Amino acid sequence: MDPETKLRESHDVSQELQRKLEGLADVERAFVHVDYDYHHDVNEEHRPLYDADGTGSSIRELVKRLWTRYDKNDQGSAV
Repeated sequence: MDPETKLRESHDVSQELQRKLEGLADVERAFVHVDYDYHHDVNEEHRPLYDADGTGSSIRELVKRLWTRYDKNDQGSAV
């Protein structure tokens, strides 16, 4: 979606797409992800939060890292 698209419009478009997909004979359930940024690494965005064997970072460490990254990317912008 265009970054300037209002949330309501993005939601309505994605919901309409989900309903159309679920209307197909072979589709029981569809999950639609809407994003304004199509130049990012999908593998980075949809990677597991932690290793299943427990050898990776804790959830607390991961959240702290994500917040730090968010703060660096969002310096000075108002909500």
